[in-house]
Amino acid sequence: MQKTLLMWVLFFGLSVVTASSVFAQATQAGQIVFARVTGDVTYSDKVTKVVTKAENSKAIGQGNTVITGKGGSVVLVFSNGATINLKDDSVLDIEQYLQDPFAGNFSPATATDEPTVSNTKLNLTRGELVGNVKKLKATQGSSFSVQTPVGAAGIRGTTFRIVYRPSGNGTAFFSLTTAEGNVELATGTSTLPVGVVKGESAKEVVIEVRVNDVTGVVTVTTPAGAVVVVDAPPLSVAAVAQAAAEVAQAVATVVFTPAPTARPAAVKAAEEKAAAEKKAAEDRAAADKKATEDKAAADKAAAEKKAAEASPPPVVRPPPLTSGAGGTD
Repeated sequence: MQKTLLMWVLFFGLSVVTASSVFAQATQAGQIVFARVTGDVTYSDKVTKVVTKAENSKAIGQGNTVITGKGGSVVLVFSNGATINLKDDSVLDIEQYLQDPFAGNFSPATATDEPTVSNTKLNLTRGELVGNVKKLKATQGSSFSVQTPVGAAGIRGTTFRIVYRPSGNGTAFFSLTTAEGNVELATGTSTLPVGVVKGESAKEVVIEVRVNDVTGVVTVTTPAGAVVVVDAPPLSVAAVAQAAAEVAQAVATVVFTPAPTARPAAVKAAEEKAAAEKKAAEDRAAADKKATEDKAAADKAAAEKKAAEASPPPVVRPPPLTSGAGGTD
């Protein structure tokens, strides 16, 4: 039986370190598909600020913010196999999502590993999400992190739940729950020695924070010694299980196809130049042929005219008159 492995790392002024700092990142924008859209769900382009209503099977990419209203929810399916079940009254920024090209169709529902190297950076500014990340190619540079106002969670292939709910009175509730796998959490105001928690039950950490209503700055108020990993309570376990079941239904029919491979600019330019030169040569050949044909026709007409002038037509003389043909006796 697979054992649950959970690693929590909380330390001052240090962000999550991933393999992407050593290896080159993925090179192309990945694809994210909306599935199981329920209620009020929109997304906005962070550059144009255009807000669009989310629809099932609609694809988006990095640089978008997904917003769910009261009672709204949506499952986001990533082309690396990851899924995010975003719950109601939540805001999720897709700051970065890059993935190397892959060959053949890819079905997240049956996959256990991501198909190619990918780099994902999400930012949950408020709300709740339940995510699942396939086994990452971490040794080749893959990374997956979820930033929150409290800290960043680096995911290593697991099912997890993150909740960040400001109360509106200067405080906020933060919890991170994992069902399995390895999650690394970094905050900027608290210190906890590196530790490993093993067991077969889900684990959870809860942190209380204070929110400055003017600046929005978040400060962890839970003492460092009080930040401990505990068995997840039944309500948290049930929330993860329900969200996972919703995701399983949503991704059942989602299949990603390989994106067309973009040709290098130099190759494209060379091909366009060769095509232009070929057309120019064909145009010149056609023009030369027409000129030759026109000259031949003109020469023929001139020769016929000259021949006609050199040989005038014969003069037709009337036949002489004979006796009995109208002459005198």
